[in-house]
Amino acid sequence: MSILMGYVAPMIRSFKGKFAEPILQGRMVPKGFPANLARVARRKLIMVDAAAFLEALNSPPGNHLEALKGDLAGRHSIRINDQWRVVFKWTDAGPEDVEIIDYHSPDPAECGRRIGNRMAKKLPPIHPGEILREEFLVPLKLTPYAVAAALNVPRTRIERIAREEKPVTADTALRLGKYFKTGAAFWMNIQARFDLETAEEVLAPQIRKIASYEAA
Repeated sequence: MSILMGYVAPMIRSFKGKFAEPILQGRMVPKGFPANLARVARRKLIMVDAAAFLEALNSPPGNHLEALKGDLAGRHSIRINDQWRVVFKWTDAGPEDVEIIDYHSPDPAECGRRIGNRMAKKLPPIHPGEILREEFLVPLKLTPYAVAAALNVPRTRIERIAREEKPVTADTALRLGKYFKTGAAFWMNIQARFDLETAEEVLAPQIRKIASYEAA
């Protein structure tokens, strides 16, 4: 298990299938899942993990948040692309049974549960600026200038976040959360995951040498 999991309690409470958990944790791209979609899939999973309420996932237009019917009734999905979906059950405690399924499969509910554990490419951390840029600015055709004006902050702040040069602070998270109707926690959770994963890449060998405190 990643030492990251000891630092942060994820919103996602449980997983199904072989794809979603390793992609979210950035361990590797599971064999059987398209490598060219792994980064998009990870962004989608990070958003599911970061959302404090279901409607936060309705704000990014590319998500196409949908309440499912038939065999998947009681669950929701967001799109990775036209073929692949992140499917989950939303509860008051957070999303459960999160999985990635192939809607072009003869049996989508079984897709991803039959794949073995072979892994391929490791996934890098995702900066909140990438999510801001790719999931909000680009599909909504918004410029950093327009967003900065709406948020009443300097244009350079949004530009630098979108270029992944600057973190999302609590001040900016509150403003983005109100503007995009995601809530501030959405942005702070994404930033916290990025910070911890980035630090883990550097510090993991040192952290593993630290003995945990044991009460006498």
